[in-house]
Amino acid sequence: MINFGDQVGHKLFCQNSLVFTYSGEDLLILEKDTMKMSNRINVGSEILTIGVNGDIYILTNNQEFIVYSVDGKRLQSKQHKGKVFNHALFHNDHFIAIDGTNIIRVGITSSIIYDAQQLRKITNIEYSGYKEQLIIADDKCIHVIGNEDKILREFGIGITIMKLDDDQDLLACGLANGQLVLLQYSTGIIIQQDHWHAHQINALLFQGASLYSAGQEGVIVQWHLRVARKAFFPRQGGEIVAICNADDNIIINVQGINQIKQISLMGQNKLPIYQGIHHVYPKTFITFQNKLITQGANGTLQVIHPIQGTLLNVIPISQKNYVSNIDESYKRDTTTIKQFAILDRFLIVLLTSTLKQTLSIFENINNFEFNLITTTDYEIEGMDTGHNSIITWGNGEIRLWKQIKQNKGQYNWNCIFRANGYKGTKILTSFIQDEQTIIIVTSITILYVNIKNNNIVKEVTLDQTSPEAAFIYQSGVIVCNGGTITIYQDTKKQIITQFGNAQSISKINENLITIQYENQVALILDLKQSKILHGIASQKLVSAIINGRTLLYSYTNKNNLYKFVTVLSTERKASLMMDEQETAHFEQVEQPDKPIIQDDATLDPNVYRRLQLAKYARQIKELNIREFLTTQSQMLPSLTFLADRVIDVFKQDLSEQQKNQSFGTNLNQEESQSNQFKTSLQLHQLKKLFK
Repeated sequence: MINFGDQVGHKLFCQNSLVFTYSGEDLLILEKDTMKMSNRINVGSEILTIGVNGDIYILTNNQEFIVYSVDGKRLQSKQHKGKVFNHALFHNDHFIAIDGTNIIRVGITSSIIYDAQQLRKITNIEYSGYKEQLIIADDKCIHVIGNEDKILREFGIGITIMKLDDDQDLLACGLANGQLVLLQYSTGIIIQQDHWHAHQINALLFQGASLYSAGQEGVIVQWHLRVARKAFFPRQGGEIVAICNADDNIIINVQGINQIKQISLMGQNKLPIYQGIHHVYPKTFITFQNKLITQGANGTLQVIHPIQGTLLNVIPISQKNYVSNIDESYKRDTTTIKQFAILDRFLIVLLTSTLKQTLSIFENINNFEFNLITTTDYEIEGMDTGHNSIITWGNGEIRLWKQIKQNKGQYNWNCIFRANGYKGTKILTSFIQDEQTIIIVTSITILYVNIKNNNIVKEVTLDQTSPEAAFIYQSGVIVCNGGTITIYQDTKKQIITQFGNAQSISKINENLITIQYENQVALILDLKQSKILHGIASQKLVSAIINGRTLLYSYTNKNNLYKFVTVLSTERKASLMMDEQETAHFEQVEQPDKPIIQDDATLDPNVYRRLQLAKYARQIKELNIREFLTTQSQMLPSLTFLADRVIDVFKQDLSEQQKNQSFGTNLNQEESQSNQFKTSLQLHQLKKLFK
């Protein structure tokens, strides 16, 4: 299993048909022609910035300078203890960075270039290799420093970003309000001044007779240096934080959708892109067709392969163009996906905005393609699904939706139950227990309601006065309040924790749930045993059920990282093998044994013994995966022996059936052909299994 989803860094370099960037502790190397991952190198600590000049130069947040070759070989490194680097600029084979009040040169050795104690808060650094001059920008002025540490000249503008073109003697400056100023560097004369961006500029690039700028608006502006005009490359999908040149193209990093894409300057379309996982906090997550689905960027859902760590598809729900955060009151659309679920072939989505809440139902027409079939607006705070029905709650009202067949054979979603007698009490959650009963948890009580006659069958008063979260399952209710977990079953049980208020409760699988706390701690609770199994430091635990196994990830919002935690098995006994550094002394979860290959009721008895061997072989193949190494696997025959043995007996069985048929053995012809076909099919599947 791998970690995935991390946020791509704010630096891009293109050299020799390769694109270089970074993400967290990893250096990413992409092939320019395909934008596919060529190499991924973990450097051991979080990367501050990178530079490329033949070799790859890296500066980390723990003040380490590292040099790698393009093929991934570590050439040299040096840790500069006691330093704190900021605003690092790459030049030739070293970095120029700020350490406190000093401008220093950082490489295998470090040396002070300039004492900037008299300057204000430094925002940017550039270096003129042609004139050997240091350019320092603070929030009020640009200072040009000569060889003897003398200030040669000053430009009286406060900037947030600047870019020097030594060959053309040009210095491009971006102001906090998005204004662009182009100076002649040697004299300080303003050549061009324009204001298009609504926010401060994030990235500047000189390329030939053009200057490119980009920022929060998701638009690239091309400024022609020899004529007073500009061109635009709009609708890039999100905030642009980095830009570099690549022959006739430019390459940008779109932060909002975590994408590196090429933009053709010659008008070509559909150039390859590198797509990372959208940087969106996963409030809701479900598994569909062995894929993980969570909220995506710009009103979409994203479909993730949780083993490969790749974004497979994007499902548009309330899709909209990127809107920069100019002012909350000027936003055109504040609609977000609060919650979603899949019921049979239907995708149910709860949309919320400052003006309204909407329940939308989509129908799956092909793979991950969904068509909207109905939508309705009313006050909704949450929803759940079960027994082919949808239950929603909000503003003291409960509604139950069910699909009902119409006269012409069509099905419509209709509201079959509505109760609004819960105003004045907060509804925490609701649950469809069966065709006749729903369970409602309010801030003061648990109600069992018969929807046929709208009568309260059972009522349980809560011990808590102000519960934060609740979870209902088939045999009980869990309520969290101020560090206390109360489990209401036939007998009530309380668990006292030290973690404060609960944020949410999510289902991991049929036996386990996770309780997320505001202090970024998550507890895993066993529903059958009614006890806490483990606690993990995590902003959000995310699970995906793949082929009967539950994959557990810990989400970190800082760098959009899904960190692999463990694999839970629903098919055999297994322990939660957590990361040893974070989760020592973890209890094992006992789960009943189940066969991995199910027997067919009509199977030929002559094949039964062979099938048992296949089951054992399949178990060994599964158990030999690193996550499932147990002492049981050492007690079984070797995988190679069983593979050869099972294939031999299947061949022998097939040969005997053909022989019996050729000698006219008294067998039902139709049954014989069926058994022979089954044996051939089993042999074919077994060969594929052990390839």
